[in-house]
Amino acid sequence: MGSCVDAVVVALFVLLLTLLVLVWSIWKSPEAFWSGALGGPAVSSAWAAHLRSARIHFMDSIWLREEAYVNLDGEGLDLADEFLRDALHRLGGLAGAW
Repeated sequence: MGSCVDAVVVALFVLLLTLLVLVWSIWKSPEAFWSGALGGPAVSSAWAAHLRSARIHFMDSIWLREEAYVNLDGEGLDLADEFLRDALHRLGGLAGAW
């Protein structure tokens, strides 16, 4: 009876370690994990990197505009609007090319 319980405990421990490694690999790099699991390339495409950069630029522009609005900074608001127009143009160009 004791060896059976020991075997179950060891099996559960190994299962727990396997699940922890799996969760850690997904959490550490989800794109690399899923592309490797599905047989795709592990390197992200230039298109995905460019799109990620455009989204970051867009969100930064929104943040700058919000800060200028809160501070009642007219010149900062104009500058933030220019950045936002540029970011929207980059995203719109990407959507049109797609």
